[in-house]
Amino acid sequence: MNYMVVTAGIEKFFSVVVDNASSNNTTIDYWKPRMKSEKSLSFEGKYLHMRCVCHILNLIVNDGLKKLDFSIKVIRNSVIFIHSSSSRLNKFREFAILAKFSIVSTVPMDVKTRWNATYKMLEVALNYRRVFERMVEEWFPFINYFHEAEKGKKRLGPPVADNWENAKAFVHFLKKFYDATLELSASKSPTSQLIYQSLIALQVEI
Repeated sequence: MNYMVVTAGIEKFFSVVVDNASSNNTTIDYWKPRMKSEKSLSFEGKYLHMRCVCHILNLIVNDGLKKLDFSIKVIRNSVIFIHSSSSRLNKFREFAILAKFSIVSTVPMDVKTRWNATYKMLEVALNYRRVFERMVEEWFPFINYFHEAEKGKKRLGPPVADNWENAKAFVHFLKKFYDATLELSASKSPTSQLIYQSLIALQVEI
């Protein structure tokens, strides 16, 4: 904070927005009395330590992910399969062409710890639902993949209608949080005035 005061010429602090990591609590507790003594706090530092709203949204979404964990894993396993070799990826693209896709790309793999990556994976996978369904009917290596054991248990999949419907509902849910997070993560414009509006909009959707 001394660095910000010296380099940016900041004379008063209203709030510092961080996540809820314990190290941040320690840092704020360390700096608050020093900033008070230098009279650089607005409102006596009452609002100095504010939790990042995007971090709060992240916790909410991660809790929601647990509710549909099975369907997500089933689709994730399908995506892992097509990315496991170049020949499988090419075969997936062949099925996409057979399914009349004019532009053939692929489904991105997600990062389990990043819900926004899971959202993008599900969103794209839904576009290729017909392709995956055709693979279930016609591609034996794809079916056999799900008969294999994974950590001593049968691998989850392939996706069935219920899994796709769950994914569709969840993508609708996640898009609201994805858009809100992008809006509230702006770094070159103020966002505090947008928080209440965004949270109410999310509440209405949920």
